[in-house]
Amino acid sequence: MAPAFYKDDKYKKMMRQWEARIGLEMIKAKHAVLLTGSGAKSDPKLRRRMKDEIQEYLSKANSEDAAYDMKDVYTTDHVKKTKKFSTLSEEED
Repeated sequence: MAPAFYKDDKYKKMMRQWEARIGLEMIKAKHAVLLTGSGAKSDPKLRRRMKDEIQEYLSKANSEDAAYDMKDVYTTDHVKKTKKFSTLSEEED
């Protein structure tokens, strides 16, 4: 049985967010392994690359999420339609 608040689209969104979190955790685990090396903790260039990698991953995940949210949005040309009048005779035209 499904909970009363269950919706298919909410479940899909939760799974996309969970996959993004797993990817972030994998990056963090890789960084932890790199930092266990000798002298790696004090290397500012390595720390900056790690921070940039995380920021790049987060921005990519956010843009993919925003693109998914915009999948049902359509643009129109917003051209005003001409008005139609109902007349009873040629004189009213």
